[in-house]
Amino acid sequence: MTEVCVAFPALSVLEKGYEVFVVTDASGTFNKVTRGAAWNRMSAAGAQLMTWFGAA
Repeated sequence: MTEVCVAFPALSVLEKGYEVFVVTDASGTFNKVTRGAAWNRMSAAGAQLMTWFGAA
């Protein structure tokens, strides 16, 4: 789930100085509000949000 399985590791490695790219359409969740909040939180911390096509 985006707000747990993606956000927590992303925020942890950002804190350690790594560059993070989150492939937004490669994870999911049950609620659009929590998904959006997780994306906002990761983006505000410095993660770069992208799609699978951009990653390819």
